[in-house]
Amino acid sequence: MNVHRTLACTLLFSLALMAVPVREADAATIGVGDIVVLGVAGDNTNGFGSDDGFSWAPLIDLDPGDVIFFTDSSWNIQVPGNFNGTEGLIQYTAPAGGVPAGTIFVVDLQSLPPDHVTVGSAETGSNNPMTMSTFGDQLAVFTGNAAAPTFVFAVNTDQTQWTGSTGASGDSRSDLYPGLTDGVNAVAVGAGPSPGDEFDNAYYSGPVSLADKATWLARVSNAANWTGENDGSLVTTIEMTAGFGAMGVLPISSVSDTTPPVITTNIVRRLLWPARRGLLPVGLSASATDDSGGPILMQVEVFSDEADVGPGDAIGTTPASLRLRAERQYPGDGRVYLLKITATDASGNEASTCVTATVPIMPTGAYIVSVRNQAAAAELDCALAAPLPTLVHTMAWTTP
Repeated sequence: MNVHRTLACTLLFSLALMAVPVREADAATIGVGDIVVLGVAGDNTNGFGSDDGFSWAPLIDLDPGDVIFFTDSSWNIQVPGNFNGTEGLIQYTAPAGGVPAGTIFVVDLQSLPPDHVTVGSAETGSNNPMTMSTFGDQLAVFTGNAAAPTFVFAVNTDQTQWTGSTGASGDSRSDLYPGLTDGVNAVAVGAGPSPGDEFDNAYYSGPVSLADKATWLARVSNAANWTGENDGSLVTTIEMTAGFGAMGVLPISSVSDTTPPVITTNIVRRLLWPARRGLLPVGLSASATDDSGGPILMQVEVFSDEADVGPGDAIGTTPASLRLRAERQYPGDGRVYLLKITATDASGNEASTCVTATVPIMPTGAYIVSVRNQAAAAELDCALAAPLPTLVHTMAWTTP
């Protein structure tokens, strides 16, 4: 079993003026997104004697002597030094032989074995234990040192977003740590979007199937894959290991994810009539699924084989709201709108499909057959990655 149950007692420190006499983490070997936090507990009555704790795992093999820091200090862009007040700091040093990727560590904030060490402020010399707030909190992972940190990952339980550019107020709220991107290598998992919409306890509860590093990072950075609560009834020691139980390890594959998402799409209105230049709804639906469990970037591009006659051939910000202009050039052979739907997963795997809507010269007989034949040819060109006609509209969104 690779779960490392650790017990911690920390020294409060003033990170803004910190001068810590410890070995710096080798930022060249540990990069952004190479470590993930799997759970944070502020009043975990089921799992820890001290009620507080967190769990984490490396997504890469750690070399002997690699150093990683964990802090619950918030980040405030408006204060000198940027760390907001005096909070806890824990230093982890990888042992001889290193640590395999996926090893899960569970840290109980009561006492520490030799590989996890509390680090106090040289300025204050304080010796108070680190605690996770029951009013929401954050946990950041970084390398380097507190005076010049390189952030690797962070989780926020105070709300479903980071404070932003106004400056965090209080120890329980944080601006997004520099170098991190929410939903990519940081995650905000509170109960709501406003400050104080917090969870005392939160843990990763998403997919646990074998996946590569990029997929695991996308999974853990996706707030939809987290569960939170406020009474300590859900977060047990096992749940703090992300539900892996006796495995105690993230099943990480060294083989990269090469499987693209699977797209499901439909268009209800394929023939646009009457051709009076109005914008008509087409009833488009588009979604995708992916084995990774991470977010999927969806995009719809609308192409037209005729130049604009009226102002703007398409409007809409979602598939359901898409409207296309019912017009065509006359004389001519009718208009074909080609809609290319693309889905891209966290590993960069891409899938696409195309559907069409048409505006015939007249909604009868040979005119409809002609424009349908053009539509079929356009869909074939799309499938063969041939050059496409004029792009007239684009929309994009991310699925959880």
